[in-house]
Amino acid sequence: MDETGMSDRKRKSRHNLIRYVLGALLVFVALNAFAGGFYGMSGAEGVPVEWLSGTPFSDYFIPSLILFVVVGGSSLVAAVFSHWVLDFIVHTPDLPLLGDASTKLGLGLWSNAWLTFFLEAALLVVGLWLYLRATAPKGGSRLARFGMVGVVVFLIALNVYNLFGPPPSAFMEVFGLAMVSYLGLAGIAFWLDRLRPPVDEPVKLRLSL
Repeated sequence: MDETGMSDRKRKSRHNLIRYVLGALLVFVALNAFAGGFYGMSGAEGVPVEWLSGTPFSDYFIPSLILFVVVGGSSLVAAVFSHWVLDFIVHTPDLPLLGDASTKLGLGLWSNAWLTFFLEAALLVVGLWLYLRATAPKGGSRLARFGMVGVVVFLIALNVYNLFGPPPSAFMEVFGLAMVSYLGLAGIAFWLDRLRPPVDEPVKLRLSL
């Protein structure tokens, strides 16, 4: 197999892994919301009613119904719909619209490494911009001011390696590296986030560095 074919397989494996992880997380949220909503609508035994003080609710039935329908339902729909949408963006035209005999759709994003890179980098930068607007550094330390920026720069550099570096020798190599990277970076981001508490009115603030 030539380098182009191996690179395409690498991008497909990476996107498939991300898609399945996100889908699993959404299903997990949906199942928790369904279970919590059902428990609340059944009486919420053991949960103090005093916790509803100051709210328009006298019991947990309506809040639990909202949890069940809105949070659980929307998460489940998102898990299914986002799966197809992400496939539509990255797949070549092989996604049937209505059955195998119907029109096949797909934008084929992963066939263009540079377009993939710039789109993912743009999403990271926009997310960082929104985060910096909504938080402020605690204590004014450089780590609090620039730590999360460093995480995003590292993610972009890692993406460059993923897209343009040498292809992996096996799928488990991709899986292992992805799990270590995602879990490690998530832990670092969680720690850095504690150094940047949210502000009261993030929409009115400028970039907080």
